[in-house]
Amino acid sequence: MATTLANLPAADRANFEKRLAVYRVAPTAVAQADLVVPANSEMTLSVSDSKSAVKPQTLTTTSLSELKSWIGLPDTLYSAGKLDRAKVVMPKVAASALTAEATAAIRTAAAAYLFGESSSVSAYQSAIEKYFKNFQIIFWPFYTITVGANSTLTMGPGQNVLSAWKIVLEKGAKVKAAQGALKVDSVILQVA
Repeated sequence: MATTLANLPAADRANFEKRLAVYRVAPTAVAQADLVVPANSEMTLSVSDSKSAVKPQTLTTTSLSELKSWIGLPDTLYSAGKLDRAKVVMPKVAASALTAEATAAIRTAAAAYLFGESSSVSAYQSAIEKYFKNFQIIFWPFYTITVGANSTLTMGPGQNVLSAWKIVLEKGAKVKAAQGALKVDSVILQVA
């Protein structure tokens, strides 16, 4: 029986809806309820695969802060002392021209903003947003994902977010990114 929003426990449903809301996605946007990778097999989910039966959503934002909420590390990890603060020293960026050094500085600041304590490079936020204009992620929503024993689920190129109410990894199962990056966002992660 396919998983539906209605048959999730109430607390889990609320948690899953809250997680989807971070990405501005409604629970009705889950096009395929369940994803099963059979035992001893490999499956690749890729936005560039035209034969793929599963189609993701491409989410776009112009806000670096919103992108951080989608794929970055929360600043609360630093304020709670769970991650050490790294001092980021950025070179001066001339406003008039984007030299190779300025471009490198903007990219470094963007990475520091997303995966570090954003306040350390917040002065660069407008320059980063102006340089990149739009940020995109590939969003894969499911209710359940089961990766069978000794199987691999590989995400294609780009910044992928694999979102589910429940992910089950059977013995020897793996979820990985082929190229790019992967964030896994689930209410329940069960390793069987």
